[in-house]
Amino acid sequence: MPLERCIDEGRRSELNKFALQEFQRYQNLNVLGHLINCPYYIDTPVSQIIDQMRESNIPEELIANFYNLHKRDASRFGRYSGKGTPSEIEDSIKLFLQTSFDPSSVTNEGIVQLMKLKGLGVDCSGLVFNILLVATSKIGRADEFLGSLAWSDSSKKHVRRAGTIVFGEAASMVIQPDEVRELDLILMPKHIAIVLKENSLLVCQSSPWTIPDGVSVSNLNIANNSPKFDLQTTMGKNWNQKFLDGELSFRRLKMFA
Repeated sequence: MPLERCIDEGRRSELNKFALQEFQRYQNLNVLGHLINCPYYIDTPVSQIIDQMRESNIPEELIANFYNLHKRDASRFGRYSGKGTPSEIEDSIKLFLQTSFDPSSVTNEGIVQLMKLKGLGVDCSGLVFNILLVATSKIGRADEFLGSLAWSDSSKKHVRRAGTIVFGEAASMVIQPDEVRELDLILMPKHIAIVLKENSLLVCQSSPWTIPDGVSVSNLNIANNSPKFDLQTTMGKNWNQKFLDGELSFRRLKMFA
């Protein structure tokens, strides 16, 4: 699908506003009056379960039936596979609470733990995809956004297939730190974050390896073409070192060039 025109500065600011609002919805899920920061979840257990089913000689037809149930959100774990919208996640956790607990006795911490147990949360690419889809929908360019990504199967342009790879080489270009502006991406092997702006540049992401974990926001400062990330990691190198080691790059979607 051919791109229309590049996003001008005014439209970029408008998109940033809508994307930031949707990001803040993930930070403030309304669960029976409790405001909950969305935890991180990625759907790796399903592939492990399918492997175990095959090792147990369960027929492929039954495995396919199980996977189709899971894809339709009929299973009671891994719902939305880490790709849910704020409203979908809110509705699901409310259902679990109302059927299993006295709503008057729950706490924020208890809700978060239940969400993790039930596989209710958002992964890094699900977060970036969903907030950009909402933002581009607001200005009537969602189809262009979907068409600009690097899908492995162009007939299946869906959030469930929106891993970090769809934002990579064919969909975006590398930029220098001094060029970074709102809506640009931070890409690492198996992780993605988005840069949004609210007075200053912000790193918006979902990760299990930061403080706090789950959906989080931190400051990004850039001087002399060198980034300084204001976030703490709990596993692996810090992001400043990853950039120096060439393991982290800034990218701009070609749609937003």
